[in-house]
Amino acid sequence: MEFPVSRKRFLLVFVIVVVIGFLSGYVVGLRSQLSELSSREQLIKELGSWLEGNVSLYESRLSNLSSEKELLESQVASLNSSLSHYESLVREMDSWLRGNASLAESLRAERDSLRSWLQGNITMYENKLSALSSRIDALESEKKQLMSWLSGNISFYESRINKLNTELDILNSTLNEYVDAYSSLRDRINNRWSGANASVFVTPDDPSVKELVLNITGGWADKSSTAELLSDLKKLYDWVVDNIDYRYDGLYPVLPDKPMGNLSFVNEMWQMPNETLELGRGDCEDMAILLASMIRAYGASAELIVIENEIIGHMAVQVPLGKGEIIILDPAGHYYTGSETGALGPRDLREEINRWLSYWANAGFKNTNVTRVFSDKIDKRFSSTEEYVEWMYSRT
Repeated sequence: MEFPVSRKRFLLVFVIVVVIGFLSGYVVGLRSQLSELSSREQLIKELGSWLEGNVSLYESRLSNLSSEKELLESQVASLNSSLSHYESLVREMDSWLRGNASLAESLRAERDSLRSWLQGNITMYENKLSALSSRIDALESEKKQLMSWLSGNISFYESRINKLNTELDILNSTLNEYVDAYSSLRDRINNRWSGANASVFVTPDDPSVKELVLNITGGWADKSSTAELLSDLKKLYDWVVDNIDYRYDGLYPVLPDKPMGNLSFVNEMWQMPNETLELGRGDCEDMAILLASMIRAYGASAELIVIENEIIGHMAVQVPLGKGEIIILDPAGHYYTGSETGALGPRDLREEINRWLSYWANAGFKNTNVTRVFSDKIDKRFSSTEEYVEWMYSRT
């Protein structure tokens, strides 16, 4: 059954209107997309300016731009698909409108116009894609330049840091040398009043001490002769008493633990034996230390013995002779262990210590205890005289 011509035209017009409405809606959509793309292009420009100072964000934004590129390519593919669809539709319409050439020609013209319009839009989008690709390439180039600049500066600063670290190591080494030097100086200076390292003061190998002892005694010829030993000990004692004047210590500095600490002073200072010889003066510990060094240089045993009470202290020399006997030589106190006849000779340890402490108690030095014994070989401290006595007996 054939349709009347008027009805065919009506259907044709209806189809055309539908197509045109569809195409108009699609055009409006494309224009909206173009507007959005224009906005995105402006955003990309702003993003490019922002990216110049934010290298770390280039990678992320470039990835987004690549995604947009893929989206546009997808849209172009969609347009191509739409064009293919419309061409298929037109072919169907051509087949349907074989009897109306003028209408078919009009539709073909519209088809060609639509195709031309679509092709123009495709070309426009392809141009935009090309521009975006160029911008992406430019951003990649800028990123590489910035990364190259950053790499060069990082190398510079790393080199500078290494140099500064080297200088810091040198400064720390120098500081440690100064700290060690100060610590050594502090210990040596403070040892002069504290006697913490007392053994360094007994110097039997000092050339000046050895020469003096040889001049006084002529040397210990017969080491089995107790008489020779006692005689030479008295000579050495007398020489110190006769040639070294007693002198009280003056103010002596106490160095603080650290250089920035406060400096203080004490009325105490131990002299080395050669210093006492050179000065010809010293107090009790200076005279005792010199005498002990002389006896040790002579070849006999000699130790410094210290007594103290809550106020003051005193130092002399003890010579252990074995069998629980001892000789005390106290040049500052003008005291030495003697026999009943007054000649220098040994006495029982406990008896002689009590006799010597009584000597000083009568001089006003009361309530004293032996607190220390030291030489160049030993250094022993005690809490009481009895502890000292027991220790001495244990040595015999």
